[in-house]
Amino acid sequence: MQKYFKYILLFLLIPSFAALASLLPIKIPAWLQLISYLSPYLFNLGLLLFIFLEKKILALFVCVLNVVSISNLFNYAGNNKSVKSSIRILSLNCNQLKQGNVDITTLANEISKSNPDIVCFQEFGVKQNWIDKKGVDQYLKNTFIDYPYIVFSREFNNIYGLAILSKFPVIDTEELLLPTSIMNGIVKHSVVIHRDTLSVFNVHLYSFNQPKFSVRNSIKAIKKQHAELESIINNSSSKKTILAGDFNFPAYGFSYNKITANYKDSFYKSNLIFGSTLQNIMLPWRIDYQFYADQLTCVDFNISSTAISDHKLTLGEFSINN
Repeated sequence: MQKYFKYILLFLLIPSFAALASLLPIKIPAWLQLISYLSPYLFNLGLLLFIFLEKKILALFVCVLNVVSISNLFNYAGNNKSVKSSIRILSLNCNQLKQGNVDITTLANEISKSNPDIVCFQEFGVKQNWIDKKGVDQYLKNTFIDYPYIVFSREFNNIYGLAILSKFPVIDTEELLLPTSIMNGIVKHSVVIHRDTLSVFNVHLYSFNQPKFSVRNSIKAIKKQHAELESIINNSSSKKTILAGDFNFPAYGFSYNKITANYKDSFYKSNLIFGSTLQNIMLPWRIDYQFYADQLTCVDFNISSTAISDHKLTLGEFSINN
């Protein structure tokens, strides 16, 4: 049995090196990045083999290679700041409102508990007479009565899309990528908050959750994400910018490093220790984020479970530095 364990360990070393390669400040091949996403599982397997093997050096090596990658899933800093004036931003992938008996009213009630100033929804839709865009807009305003400014962005033939709800005026909306049948999209909003204008990007990058899963489709998803990230970076020159949504990549690897080279991750301003944003415990990744630019300060951040989606809510609190 010990002999077979060693063969398993040698096999695990290959994807473990891929995980380490994903931390390099260079663009690695998409297939190598895909392999690196296995890091949490490889670490657990290495730990298990470390317990059972007599000679533990290879198992320990596998753990060390992968612990570097998964370290971004944890937060050690904590946060206890307080400010006089701040804005609260909530983001949620609504999972097409198909979780149980969820409808728009249920969603509105859930959101009101957090009392955010701005809400970003992904995979959001209204099934009631959805072809009539004006009718849908009015329906949303009647439901989310605390939010006078609502923008629902979707392709004409798609019931689902991206929505922003705001207590502050939304003076401009730029649809960089409209949600298609596969739901991904990027919409940039300019929100006036007192004397400042905040750029809020509602983001849902290309998903791995395709109708037919395959390695080829997953590699295609990573390549599309790279292109979408370039679109965000090229259109986000303001120092008062927040990127919120479902980015569909974990908190390590090329895509994460690319975005955090320009923006800060709100998670590290939270009091949380572990930051998975998926309800499924078998998927230990943090893929929903709120990133912020230099002239903003993250006062607080939280991730909380909800019964209305397969994703968790993210709630960030920010102050604007003048």
